[in-house]
Amino acid sequence: MSADPPIYSFRYKHDPARHKHIGPMAQDVMRRFPDKVSSGSDGFLRIKMDHLPPGITANDLAQPVQRADHATAMWRWAKVFDYWSKQ
Repeated sequence: MSADPPIYSFRYKHDPARHKHIGPMAQDVMRRFPDKVSSGSDGFLRIKMDHLPPGITANDLAQPVQRADHATAMWRWAKVFDYWSKQ
C-alpha cells in the first residue's frame, strides 16, 4: 500500500487576499484514490468532497489556515485519507 498523498501549503492565484490553505493536490490524490478525483469543465482536476468521514465537512477542509491552524488541517486530511482507504 502506498503512503498517503502529500499535503501542501498553498495560495490560490485568484484570491486577492492571498489566504494560505493546506491540502493535497488532486494529481497526488488520484494516484491512490482515483475515484475521489474528477475533471472540471475547465480541465483542472478536483478532489470530490462528497464522501468524507463523519464530523468533517468540505467547508472544514477548504477554510483558510487563518481559521484553522496547520496541525488541525493536517489532522483533518489524515482522517479523510484513513476513511477513504477503508472504503
